[in-house]
Amino acid sequence: MKHTRKVSAFIGAVVVLVGLFIGVQLHSMKPFTYTLKSRRLAVPAQELRYRSEVIWVKTSDGKLVEVPQWQIDQMKVLQVLLVHQKGENSSNNPADAAMVTSQQLMLLQEALHKASNLEQFRQFYAALSKGQQKALLADAFTLEMQGLASLLITYMFPIEVQQQMGASVLQPVGIITPVVEYLQTKDTLPLSHTGPVYHIAFSPDGKRIISAAAGINNNLILYDLTTGQQESLLMGTTVVNDVAFSPDGKYIAIALFNTILLCDGYTGEKIEEFGKNLYWPDCITFSADSKYIILGSTTGSAQHKVEGNLVVYDIKKFNKVETFEYVEAPIHSVGCSPDGMYIIAGTAKDYVERVIVFDAVTGRWVKAFQGFITGKVCVGSNPDSSTIVAGGSQGGLVLWDIKTGKLLALLEGYDGGIRSVAFSFDGKYIASVQSGEQNNLMIWDGSTGKLVQNIVGMKNVRCVAFSPDGKFLLCGDNEELKLLKFITPQTIDYIARQLNFAQARFLYRLYIAKMNNMPVILDVKDLDYQIFKTLPADVQRVINAFLPFELASDFVEKEIQQKMKELKSSLFYTKGFFFGETEKTYQEKVKVIKDEMQKFDKNSVVYKACQRLLIELEKEVAFT
Repeated sequence: MKHTRKVSAFIGAVVVLVGLFIGVQLHSMKPFTYTLKSRRLAVPAQELRYRSEVIWVKTSDGKLVEVPQWQIDQMKVLQVLLVHQKGENSSNNPADAAMVTSQQLMLLQEALHKASNLEQFRQFYAALSKGQQKALLADAFTLEMQGLASLLITYMFPIEVQQQMGASVLQPVGIITPVVEYLQTKDTLPLSHTGPVYHIAFSPDGKRIISAAAGINNNLILYDLTTGQQESLLMGTTVVNDVAFSPDGKYIAIALFNTILLCDGYTGEKIEEFGKNLYWPDCITFSADSKYIILGSTTGSAQHKVEGNLVVYDIKKFNKVETFEYVEAPIHSVGCSPDGMYIIAGTAKDYVERVIVFDAVTGRWVKAFQGFITGKVCVGSNPDSSTIVAGGSQGGLVLWDIKTGKLLALLEGYDGGIRSVAFSFDGKYIASVQSGEQNNLMIWDGSTGKLVQNIVGMKNVRCVAFSPDGKFLLCGDNEELKLLKFITPQTIDYIARQLNFAQARFLYRLYIAKMNNMPVILDVKDLDYQIFKTLPADVQRVINAFLPFELASDFVEKEIQQKMKELKSSLFYTKGFFFGETEKTYQEKVKVIKDEMQKFDKNSVVYKACQRLLIELEKEVAFT
């Protein structure tokens, strides 16, 4: 008898594993278009309800069980049954769950309840007998509770077995494999440049890009990241030497061959061209308050020395208002520290390369940094204005303390000169572009100068910029613009190799939803949300950036706010025959709202929106 039980238990475990492996194989194929969320959205005219709503379920032993909506959302089989009821669920018309008993269902409910605190769940699972643990997993598969099943697997099987099931990218059919591939993809932006891209800049909100290329045709383009389209072809009839967005996003400044072009930061339309007859303006930036343009140029003769090679222009009056202390060397790079205190210029002449810091108010030298770099100097400042990064076109990449002048780090591990440098907007990382044809894009630690990553496969990159939210790295090369998801190799390696099965399945769920352009909405009680909280902070950041989900409370709140706007528009005004719309009185508004509330369930979004509107009206009357 005992032997028979052992054989039955073994066969049951094998069946579960085979079923799971087949499921993993199927899920590892190309993304499908019929997701759990699409089932819910397919119900016609169904109101979004609060997840505290109770659903009635009839089990195989003829008993009625109350199941909260948020738990139904974890059980695909019961959720489909509920959809088929078309909103008619009640104690007199329960969902017919003939595949489970009341005891099985209530144990699954308890597991979901405990899973809202994973420490409590661990204790709950440990208190179950071996038979109960296996039965719980089998019942979770029966109701297609993928979240609970994957969580149970992480307790039931060692990590090596979980990897064999597909949790790791080590397996070709691993469910995490397509997720890792997606996170490592590079997007190409379709721009009509005809030459190599030399200069790029993000708008402060990260929604637009200004891109400048070689040549005099199609060489200046404004690109909209939200639409994925080329927004505007700016006036490009001469060589473009540099571009910059103003910190407030309202303006774009372009250093042309011998003038300055100021354009609208949103539309790209020309505002003014000024600073006529400049001698080769080489670099351009804005002051921290967006009121002035700072221009650095190459000084070639005595008459240009009088004008100076670092000047300030008022963007409202389009005239020169300040000339900085003269630098007897061409200025190839210029930037304004984020705090507005300093102007930082990179110079090079007669094999003497310097980074010069000016007082932004007086225009006088504060200090100069010299040594370790050769050739034309490119510079950048970190967000708190404490550090300068500088690179030379013929070699050298260094970090200096902007106030003390102390050398913080001499960055090592690259070949060739430096074409472009950029700090990330949180100051944690530096991107640098080296001269050379292959693998010339590198990421460094912004504090220590240690090499973080040599990005493989990037060829002929000439310029680089971080997006303001830190999600992307934008690169211009000989042919196009590329947008890289900025994820450190350590984070990618963790996702690829160290997730347990529950975590891997959760990321795969988000990936499938992303590929199908479907929203994922989680309650804080949901298993997947609890699994999300077990992930390291850097993995959570990647999920929020590239595989986002939304909390149900936030989603419902947005729905209520939107419905309030719609109700105000449709209920608060009377359309006149001759004179357009007339606003209703307070009493009329209250009446139409209460009439509307009679049409909907108390848990519906419309009902809640009507409640909010009544409160608003009461406050308005009280204030009046």
